[in-house]
Amino acid sequence: MLNCFGYHLTPAGMMFEEGARAAGCAVIPGGIGAQAQQIEAMAALGVTAYAGLPSYLKGLLDKAQELGHDTSSWPLCKAFVAAEPLPPSLRALFEEQHGILVYDGYGTAETGNLGYNGPERLGWHLPDDALVQVCDINTGQPVPPGQTGEVVVTLFRRDYILVRLGVGDLSAVMADAPPASLPTPRLVGWLGRSGDSVKVRGLFVHPRHADEALRALPGLAAYQIVVSRHEHRDELTCRFVPAPDADPADLGDRISAALQEALKLRCHVERAEAIASDAKRFVDERTWE
Repeated sequence: MLNCFGYHLTPAGMMFEEGARAAGCAVIPGGIGAQAQQIEAMAALGVTAYAGLPSYLKGLLDKAQELGHDTSSWPLCKAFVAAEPLPPSLRALFEEQHGILVYDGYGTAETGNLGYNGPERLGWHLPDDALVQVCDINTGQPVPPGQTGEVVVTLFRRDYILVRLGVGDLSAVMADAPPASLPTPRLVGWLGRSGDSVKVRGLFVHPRHADEALRALPGLAAYQIVVSRHEHRDELTCRFVPAPDADPADLGDRISAALQEALKLRCHVERAEAIASDAKRFVDERTWE
């Protein structure tokens, strides 16, 4: 298995490596980056499985074809993806064009696994080592199946006390769920966030962090950050209006560096002639078809 979840200052890489080894897999700790080396390893070692972001798997396959690899001859046949939504169109691309059976799941750094596809891939089966509830975001009380609420988690561990952690994601327990081989309750999937943070390329982006990074920059009159999606890849763009006495090129470079430092993600920078005073400073334009 090629494990492309991060190993650096995030637990996902080790979480998935431990699980894969427990299942008898040999694991290549790929992490994020060095795509050319990862592709050579996949081709040379006969990788049959992938774990990581769905958008990163698409990036690997596209890059492999650019480098002249015939991915149709690879033994890669299954993938487990998490940390960002898996749109139906991207699942279809993996399965119909590349023959990769894709399972997706859900979890957080604080809690670990909170849901996973069973053989039928109809919803996320809840784990038996945690209490996962869907609760009203105002009262904190559990809501009935079929109703959207915030995911709230309690772990059954004495060495790590975590009681009723609201993770900020919205979901719902399946009502009248179709039969499945695993007789557990299931979440319908990810239905958004209850707060103002968003996930971009598997990382949480908090608008206040962008605001803190940019509001002190001299020469910046107004800005707006837009999250979009192109070819199944998240993109961050900062539109900015320079002050009359500012150098737009220099200001753009300083904005790019400040956002890279604050958000840990690369952000495109575009000059705008004007941004309305009442415009939202952070806009998510993504769709998940």
